[in-house]
Amino acid sequence: MGRVGVFERRCADGMSVCKLTFGAEPKDCEVYAVWLAHWNGLAFSPLVEMERYPRRAARNPKRMQRTAQEKERRFYLHRQKKKEKHRGR
Repeated sequence: MGRVGVFERRCADGMSVCKLTFGAEPKDCEVYAVWLAHWNGLAFSPLVEMERYPRRAARNPKRMQRTAQEKERRFYLHRQKKKEKHRGR
């Protein structure tokens, strides 16, 4: 049974795809070789418009680190509070 490979071609207007069937377990180098040798001859589907997703604003790594540390600190304090409450029984 062959493996199916899907090649995508994206441009500003949309995307088109092409499906190829390979042997049992194609290696990456075999897939790449087919792609290089037959790129112009591949039968791609008609162009389909893609949904445009708004770009996410870049996150500040220091802010992400502070947020993670704060969550970890809160979790630790919550755990300590539970332990103290449990000891009090």
